[in-house]
Amino acid sequence: MRADAQRSRARVLRAADAVFNARGAGASTEEVARVAGVGVATVFRHFPTKQALLEAVVHTRLEALLAAGRALAATGGPDGFYTLFAHLIDGAVAKRAIGDVLLGGSEAFRDSSYALAADLWALFDELMASAKAAGQLRPDLDTDDLQAILAGVHQSLLQAAGDRARQARLADVVLRGLRP
Repeated sequence: MRADAQRSRARVLRAADAVFNARGAGASTEEVARVAGVGVATVFRHFPTKQALLEAVVHTRLEALLAAGRALAATGGPDGFYTLFAHLIDGAVAKRAIGDVLLGGSEAFRDSSYALAADLWALFDELMASAKAAGQLRPDLDTDDLQAILAGVHQSLLQAAGDRARQARLADVVLRGLRP
């Protein structure tokens, strides 16, 4: 891909991420194009369908989480678990489009997304082990527990949508509850 086409694609992806964060998966590709400063044809040149654009946004998000998790795991510090956990719940309400996209995606997309998610959970296993060894995480927690907790956190943050102070308080309660 030419350099200008790569920049255009990246601009469309950034705009799509912002638009879908704000409005969910139902947002229009026309709005994405407007925010990106390109025509709708440019959006569809890079992403032949809206679903393909949504899938690219989700993959980009998952890859960014993985990169952050790998960087935290590389440091070996016991606080990596809490840093990545906080990153996951930060803005969870705005990232509501992910579930919609996963449900509506192709089998190939779901398979690749689940593979990325499996890598993310493996990183959480590693980060949890470091935190437990340092006495900073309850020893009885595992990643299955963590997945359930994250689902509950997401729902509680949705209930508190629009009230940033309440969302921060709820996240703090959960984070404190993970400590021994």
